[in-house]
Amino acid sequence: AATRAKKAARNFLQQCRQEGISASDMISSIRQYLNERFDLSLGTLTANEAVDILRSRRVSFATAERLRKVIEGLEDAVYTGKGQETCELSENISDLIKQIEKEIR
Repeated sequence: AATRAKKAARNFLQQCRQEGISASDMISSIRQYLNERFDLSLGTLTANEAVDILRSRRVSFATAERLRKVIEGLEDAVYTGKGQETCELSENISDLIKQIEKEIR
């Protein structure tokens, strides 16, 4: 399980480094990370579900809320027709995933 968890974060961080990753792809990457990290099978992911998952794993409220805001921003981009444009948040999201990993341990 620990190997799977480390691999989930590593895979996510590699995807974040891709040039021109879109908001739509970033939402998919976050969902995939949570599925792999916590052995889930989410087909879709809402900001509230992400917060609930993290809080149930003892991630701090502040960190969970940061992820909520990121997902909501990505969703806004998707629903306003900008989902295929390059996501400017990839470095911030990478830092956030690293923080989540620290808090889970």
